[in-house]
Amino acid sequence: MKKMKKRKIEIGSLVVFFYLVLPARSQNVQMQAVPPTVKYLENDLLIICSITNPSHLTAIVSLELLRNESGSFQTIVSINQDQKPHWINTLLERRATVSGSVNGTNSAELKFSIDKKNVLCPEDFTTYKCKMSGYHYITSFNDRAHDEDQITITYTSKPTVLNEPTVQIHNNGPDTKERRFPDKTVLKLTRRRSRCRSKG
Repeated sequence: MKKMKKRKIEIGSLVVFFYLVLPARSQNVQMQAVPPTVKYLENDLLIICSITNPSHLTAIVSLELLRNESGSFQTIVSINQDQKPHWINTLLERRATVSGSVNGTNSAELKFSIDKKNVLCPEDFTTYKCKMSGYHYITSFNDRAHDEDQITITYTSKPTVLNEPTVQIHNNGPDTKERRFPDKTVLKLTRRRSRCRSKG
């Protein structure tokens, strides 16, 4: 649905009001994960925030990345017109990288990446949001534009294989290498837990 915005022009003592018909709102920003489903410990976690309709915009002021933390979205990092990443989440800054720029509507993007060795599961597999701030292109007028998109990062993981569990006779000191025991012996088996369980 088209919107109308009231404008005013003053010519000497004459004041003229007119209405500018705005184009229907369209999505100007989108997010994608590469790959769409992350293989835990095999793939890097990569999120790209980009502009979908650069011809509708005259300039991008900032791109901001947020993620769902305990039910609310918190800002991770943003790229502003100085073309540098501004980190808010300093813990993520230690294990993630960000690149991109807002220099031009055709090339503006934000790339967020965590190396596969540094991905934490399930903490990093959550919903992320990208916010864009810029200016719409409307005839000869600049109109402030705000838009956002979000994506939920899904993952798979290999099941943990129990190759060599540690064995301890209950209440009888250290682990034992024995694998045959008298009938009714109570044993305690220990294995290292996987940091992430497979979904689905």
